Amino acid sequence: MKKIIVTVLIGFSAMIAIGQDTAIVQDDNPRPYLEPIQKMPTVNTYVELGLGLGSGKFRDFATSPLFYSGAQTGINLSVKLEKETHETYYGLNYSLGNYSNITGSSYTSSLVHALGLYYQRLIVLKQLSNSKWKYKAGGQLNMVGTYRYNPSLQNNAVGMEVVNTLFLSGKVDRDVSRTVVKDKKFLFIKYRVNPRLRSLSFQLNVGVINNNYRNGYAYIDQSSVVNNPKAFGGYEYHWFEGFRMSSSLNYTIHLHNSNAVQVSYLWDALHTGGETNRYEMGIHTVRFSILFKTNN
Repeated sequence: MKKIIVTVLIGFSAMIAIGQDTAIVQDDNPRPYLEPIQKMPTVNTYVELGLGLGSGKFRDFATSPLFYSGAQTGINLSVKLEKETHETYYGLNYSLGNYSNITGSSYTSSLVHALGLYYQRLIVLKQLSNSKWKYKAGGQLNMVGTYRYNPSLQNNAVGMEVVNTLFLSGKVDRDVSRTVVKDKKFLFIKYRVNPRLRSLSFQLNVGVINNNYRNGYAYIDQSSVVNNPKAFGGYEYHWFEGFRMSSSLNYTIHLHNSNAVQVSYLWDALHTGGETNRYEMGIHTVRFSILFKTNN
């Protein structure tokens, strides 16, 4: 009885991998066979916790035309809901980076904190999708705030900005699951690999509405002169200015306990527009995540 239960569970995992109403089941015969099983749940809900390492570059024309480059670490906490017709993804992330510039014998550094919030909804394009490929389209609302501290800039040591973007998003999911039990050999070591639900996805986000809240031409306002500095003194809200684009490449492996692990490569680039006070930034990140399924 226990063997039957185990084989049915393996079959259920494989069915999710190939998106059909059949699964691979293995018994005493080394050749697998197909048998019908129940359909997958209507909704899959995951809580994602991710840690990232990245490198980036930025410059702020309001203070200097020099590029600052460096490394950063970050954490991401999000919720993902998957349905056959659409997916919803929302959460927040935080990163801390140490950036520097070396020009001749001069060395300056900038400590950068960034906090981001996002909400995304993608619709499955059924006319283009099949059991192996899924095409999705939709949008993402993203807001990121940064706080930069560069002591070498003295009165202009602190820089802050808030950038919010409405993205037009497209995503492609590819099912790369292993659907049969395979016996393999590495040198003289024999081993067996079991069926595994796996997926590869790529998403591109293009900003269609870009707004930002930043300082004007003067990096500090007159409040500092009277010894009553204001955090956002002289700041202005700029509508429909600048551009932002981002992408993500994700490889996901589902575990037998219904949870999953994911490795991602993320790219994000933006500029705020303007001529004399433009802010530019580009970041590359590798992130490792665990997805906890909450509706087993």
